[in-house]
Amino acid sequence: MHAGLPKQATAEQLRALPLEALPQLGVWFWDDRLFPMAPTETFAAGRAIDVPLLIGWNSFDGSSLGSSISAREELIARTPPSVLSAYIGENQTQEDLAYSIWTDVHVAAPARWIAKMTADGAPTYVYYFSYVPPDERGKVRGAAHASELPYVFDNWQKSAPGRAILDDMRAATKRTHSCWVSFARSGRPSCEGAPEWPRYRAQSDQIMELGTTAQVRKNFRKLQLDAQEAAMQNDLAAQRQVLEGLVRDGF
Repeated sequence: MHAGLPKQATAEQLRALPLEALPQLGVWFWDDRLFPMAPTETFAAGRAIDVPLLIGWNSFDGSSLGSSISAREELIARTPPSVLSAYIGENQTQEDLAYSIWTDVHVAAPARWIAKMTADGAPTYVYYFSYVPPDERGKVRGAAHASELPYVFDNWQKSAPGRAILDDMRAATKRTHSCWVSFARSGRPSCEGAPEWPRYRAQSDQIMELGTTAQVRKNFRKLQLDAQEAAMQNDLAAQRQVLEGLVRDGF
């Protein structure tokens, strides 16, 4: 019904729908067997599996927003004033502002929030991946969405065959790879040539930046992430209300 089809729509009618006609359900799952609770509710209730966690984001995760001008304008327009005010001091262009907001709302704030929810159980470690190869510096805004993967898995030959791997990139790969391998082995990341990685606590708010060097950052982008997190709670409640209405009304 939400997409303009009757409750008893046929498979052919559903396949013919354009993508933009489908309801936007956000991060919610609706499955009383496999997912008896939504993931966000599970973390908030402290019911996630209590195992060591490594979680974080990239400096330019906003790359997943794409290059559409309208998408950037719409993102800024729908961002609450309470959130926008946290970015005023950064003196960014509208384009940079949109990418910065998307990085935070899409990945950074949710990652830090999950770290807060799991911090009292098995250790949680938070990273901020900001490494950019020397031949790309000054040409890109930062480490794009998923750009950390070749460094994590040390699989450049498969992920980017033919790409010239500079010595600086090899060093960053060795360091990053060692973080993930040691975490997989012991539940605690220990990175070559890096300081000790503290477990995440909301009070100390310490994360590890993996850039041209590795360094522990405290209260990193706290103003922006706190604002996003506060707005995120309202957004999640609104999304759930919409979803419950869709299910009640038969979409």
